[in-house]
Amino acid sequence: MATQPGTIVWNELNTHDVEGAKTFYSALLGWTYSIEEPHNYIVASKNGEVVAGLFDLSVLDNSESIPSSWLMYIETDDIEAAVKNTLASGGTCLRPVFSVAGVGQIAIILDSTGASLGLIQSEDRL
Repeated sequence: MATQPGTIVWNELNTHDVEGAKTFYSALLGWTYSIEEPHNYIVASKNGEVVAGLFDLSVLDNSESIPSSWLMYIETDDIEAAVKNTLASGGTCLRPVFSVAGVGQIAIILDSTGASLGLIQSEDRL
């Protein structure tokens, strides 16, 4: 997944209705789906190429107030520094740095305007 720091490397639909989303995007875009273990993460593909992920918000505690939305992830060389820079620049950290095996480290932030964004330091950059 790793690419140049500062570039978008992943898009993920965070939803309360995974089955409904799968049906919608299959009809709209011809996406097919597989489940990535051990996380039960849904990966969308088109013509055999991975295009996006679907995350089931219901696995999070108190997720009822989180709206379904698309979230993009931007690569960073130093995720801890990126989170510190977020806070220093008027942003907010919604979900502190956490590790995903085989992927890397992730944090979910709001920028200074309130827009959500995922930061990722891919495993090969750790």
